[in-house]
Amino acid sequence: MSDDRLFRNRPIRVIIDRTFTNGGPIETMSVTNSLVSLAIGLLLDEGKLDSLDAPAHRWFPEWKTGAFAQITVGHLMTQSSGLEHGTVAEPLYRAKDALSVALGRKLRTAPGLVFSYNNEATQLLSKIVAECAQEPVDQYLDARIFRPLEFGRWTWTRDAVGNVRTFSDLALEPRDLAKIGLLFLHRGKVRDRRLISERWVTRSTRPADRFGDYGLLWWVRRPPPGVVQTPASVRRVEQLGFAEIRKLRGLDYRIFESDAAYWLAAGSRLTAEARARLSRMETRGVSPIVEMPRAPIGYYANGWLGQYLIVYPENNMVVVRLRRSTEKPMSESNEVCRRAGGDRHHSRRAPSCVVSQVAPVLGDSWPSEGGVALTSGPLARL
Repeated sequence: MSDDRLFRNRPIRVIIDRTFTNGGPIETMSVTNSLVSLAIGLLLDEGKLDSLDAPAHRWFPEWKTGAFAQITVGHLMTQSSGLEHGTVAEPLYRAKDALSVALGRKLRTAPGLVFSYNNEATQLLSKIVAECAQEPVDQYLDARIFRPLEFGRWTWTRDAVGNVRTFSDLALEPRDLAKIGLLFLHRGKVRDRRLISERWVTRSTRPADRFGDYGLLWWVRRPPPGVVQTPASVRRVEQLGFAEIRKLRGLDYRIFESDAAYWLAAGSRLTAEARARLSRMETRGVSPIVEMPRAPIGYYANGWLGQYLIVYPENNMVVVRLRRSTEKPMSESNEVCRRAGGDRHHSRRAPSCVVSQVAPVLGDSWPSEGGVALTSGPLARL
């Protein structure tokens, strides 16, 4: 299936806007989560929610006792509530009352300890927003974000009893989704009007304290980790009888782009015999280097089918990619993989984007200075 639309956009011009169908709103899947995050930020800005540390039992009184009482709004937003969940979203899609399904989940781990992507936890935010705002999240965001940004057509489905599906189901025109990215790129302002506080833009898109690749319903984009030799790691190798490691002291704290780059530098300082010994030690798990995570370079929202909204502030760039499905996404999943240490967590890779066609300039609702002609290679990895 081809992409419906993909464009890369700088705030002064459209670089590319490609449409593969007749247009219309496209379901954003779990990208919806990041719009729900925006609603929570607005509630904090307006004083309608006092803190992310507010206990969830304020809205769910059945949680006032036991370990459930420890769950906070922040836990729901950082995917660390500890609530059990299914591996697919089908129960939520089929439920007449998705909120009741989510609320009926048992507690699997203590809140705040384990990251585990959780559609059910995100659905619980629908009630929190509705009660704090005194209106459903779709109406709340429409008045404060969608209309000021001059959105075109959009839809956001509800279950049979009227709960807005906050884990998914917001459908937007790709350019309108890009306006959310531009709003964040411009630190919460459009033209000279502030729609969301700069504080929330920063807070929601930076890594949460315990989880380095996730913020507040936003994913954090980092480059691949580098490697570094530390005095502590060198000591471990030396204590196991490899005295030649002292010859590598000059490499301490030097950041290398890859293991290969490090071993090239280290190998030039050692004899062939020493290199062979050190290589054997590494195969046994004894290494003079450790991974060093890189600082974030951007943030993104994503969903099933490869839906993406990506913001790269230093590059002054917003990327949107949406794909239309003719089937209801009953298989949209709490995708899991293994994190180092054995924790199960949701993991989706940041995308590669096809860049191949020049686009017209956006309308007056965008800060723009004219069109641009650009053709890149058929595949541009971000």
